[in-house]
Amino acid sequence: MDFDSHSEPSPSPTRDGLGFFDRLGTQFFRKTLVFQHTGAPRNEDVPESIPGSKWQVADPDNVETFFQADHKRSELFLQSLRSGCLGVFLVQNSEMVAYGWTTQPGKGRPPHLPRWAGRTQSFWIFNCHIKSSFRGQGVYKHLLGHLLKQARERGPEPVHVDAFPENVASRRAILSAGFVSCGVTRTLKLWVPGITHLPLAGTWSPEERHPERN
Repeated sequence: MDFDSHSEPSPSPTRDGLGFFDRLGTQFFRKTLVFQHTGAPRNEDVPESIPGSKWQVADPDNVETFFQADHKRSELFLQSLRSGCLGVFLVQNSEMVAYGWTTQPGKGRPPHLPRWAGRTQSFWIFNCHIKSSFRGQGVYKHLLGHLLKQARERGPEPVHVDAFPENVASRRAILSAGFVSCGVTRTLKLWVPGITHLPLAGTWSPEERHPERN
């Protein structure tokens, strides 16, 4: 289920409506900080895999295997594959340690952003998750580096990723992976009880500075 607003921004970033979103409470809108990587990945941006682990590119079979007990997430990721997104899993001793996804230019959309995000002609990394017992070990940087490598094998377009302002650890990892700040998004959301928050419309202000990290 997907709603879209007739007043959504065009594919090019805009500051229109910035004051409107700022006047709403966080119950109705969510802000994320955007980062961009435009060049070829440096060696330090794509670290070697964690010892004893290997990468798997997502396909319908391994999605259903890893998420057989989580039907909702399985359907979400199968839909991501159908829309043309790329997914990767980091596996250690048959156990999934981490996963992450990216759109491709003109294919797919990060589900937490309105439809304009699917028309940016860039790769956009989303839905990254690290198993709790593996956090604090630099796995997120490994994941970002591998997704960056996957994107660069498919095209020269910019690679974007976003994070919540309060997620300081993710912001540090993103910067250490060679990304630079690229503005702020604000998304108006509809909350459907028992289902999810659905993005209705929003803005991306690429020149807006990120808040300081505490």
